[in-house]
Amino acid sequence: MLKRLLCFLLPSLLALCLCGGCQDARAASSQILALNVGLDVGESRAIRLTVQLPEVGSSGSGGGGGSDNPSGSDTPSRVDQSLVQNGYVLTQVEGDTVADCLTMLTTALPREVTFLHIRGLYFSESFARSGLLFQSLTALLQPRLTRPGATVYLCLGKAEDVLKAQTPFLGTRLSKSQDSRQQELQSISVVPDALLVEVYNRLLGQGADAVAVLAAVNNGNAMEASLGGGEQPADYLAGELPYNSISPVSYFGSAVFRGAQPALFLTGYETQLMNLCLGNFQQGTIEVRDESAGRSLSLHQNKAPSISVDLDGETPLVRIRLELEASAYVNTQLEDPQLLRQRAEALLTEDLTQLLLRLQQAGCDPLDLEGHARMHALTNRQWQQMEWDLAYPSACFSVQVQLTLRANAATIP
Repeated sequence: MLKRLLCFLLPSLLALCLCGGCQDARAASSQILALNVGLDVGESRAIRLTVQLPEVGSSGSGGGGGSDNPSGSDTPSRVDQSLVQNGYVLTQVEGDTVADCLTMLTTALPREVTFLHIRGLYFSESFARSGLLFQSLTALLQPRLTRPGATVYLCLGKAEDVLKAQTPFLGTRLSKSQDSRQQELQSISVVPDALLVEVYNRLLGQGADAVAVLAAVNNGNAMEASLGGGEQPADYLAGELPYNSISPVSYFGSAVFRGAQPALFLTGYETQLMNLCLGNFQQGTIEVRDESAGRSLSLHQNKAPSISVDLDGETPLVRIRLELEASAYVNTQLEDPQLLRQRAEALLTEDLTQLLLRLQQAGCDPLDLEGHARMHALTNRQWQQMEWDLAYPSACFSVQVQLTLRANAATIP
């Protein structure tokens, strides 16, 4: 009896599995996986939406099904060739809202476009200042519409120009190149951790002010012109770095928001300092200078920062304490390691204080000092009486940096 029952059920179960697989295959083959999305101010409408897609081969196997590796092209020759770059195509639509743009997108392409696997959401500074950013992100973050873990970029220039200029590195797919660059830049702490869902929640007013990665088209112009740069190796904004590469797009520094508006741009070095205060710092290099020469120190952060806000005085007192490690080659016969450590501590203390004052003057709070102050309030009534928005502009800062210098006695050449 059991054998006959199994003989009856197994073919039915097998048929169900095969039918489900065919349905999933048909759904996958009818979709194109968007790689990046750009938002700019439109020419004839309020919003220009740019979607970066892999070129679809004539057999239809290139864009759908989860790969961004192009396999040929059926792009007509009369198409604007600036929209076809390195095996990827840009599709642009305009509308008064993102919903209008998404509707228009379905009429412009032969397949459904899914944003569930996008690597980056790019928008221009002018679009961010237009007042349309928050409602646009709200529309894009509808359930299962856009990948919440995409990285958010504010472009110095048009977002579409940044997308057009992107080039894959060393034969890899563009998606792999983007992931690798983002990981490398985060490893040296010159860009913030700016995930789409976190940026959106912060624009909504939940926690600290939002931050985005700065992006720009470099084009090697900074090698010829004197653009940006300070005393520190990472003291540049995106677009100012003196380099020329196969990919002219540079990601460097941060855009800090006040509410839903960008209020301040931080260089890569200032972003490193901000990451130190957030506990997101992995490693980086600073230059410690004296009257005769400069010394490079490699910094590491192995312990979370300590931030407290004292509300007992007439004005809030923000205390930040950092414990860091630094490594360097030191010739003890020519240089005093203790003096080098003291100079490094003084440099970081001064630069961190200046960064905090810049953020305060711009009315920005990416460190969530308000949240730290709320935790130190004794009662809810005390917190309500504090009126943090009025107290923060007059707050004082006390920064303490404790540096452990790991030096060897090798002779410096």
